[in-house]
Amino acid sequence: MSETTTTVEAAAPALVRRFYQLLAAGDLDTIGRELLDPQIEWIITGHNPLAGTKRGVEEVIAWLQLLGGVQYAMQLDYLGGDDEHAVEIHSGHGTHGSWEFDCSNSAYYTMRDDRLVAVQNHSGDQFALDTLYNAAFRYRPLPGRLALD
Repeated sequence: MSETTTTVEAAAPALVRRFYQLLAAGDLDTIGRELLDPQIEWIITGHNPLAGTKRGVEEVIAWLQLLGGVQYAMQLDYLGGDDEHAVEIHSGHGTHGSWEFDCSNSAYYTMRDDRLVAVQNHSGDQFALDTLYNAAFRYRPLPGRLALD
């Protein structure tokens, strides 16, 4: 007689997996409403117009919407963690005109009260990602680019 074992995925990786499913379906409303803490901080590394810390649901959703402008697609390759933290590796691919980005990337997620409160992205080829984003997105001219308050 063979035994059947069931593995239950820890809470944080399960939440990240759901994020990827909703992102693939284009359901940003549900991501914002159900998965992101109102005070989320999502850090995007690099030297490009999309880099920096996104604070709050509105900024994170706006960033995710902008990824469509470079036909950026992600495929989850590895996911692990516990009930508070998750780490994933994903294949990322984006294009803009003749610029193309294709490499492995990773992210570290922190969850509290069943919502993502912090995410830190890391690019496997930051130069290529910066080149793609700098080709696709422009900075506003000064002084409108700066928050002077």
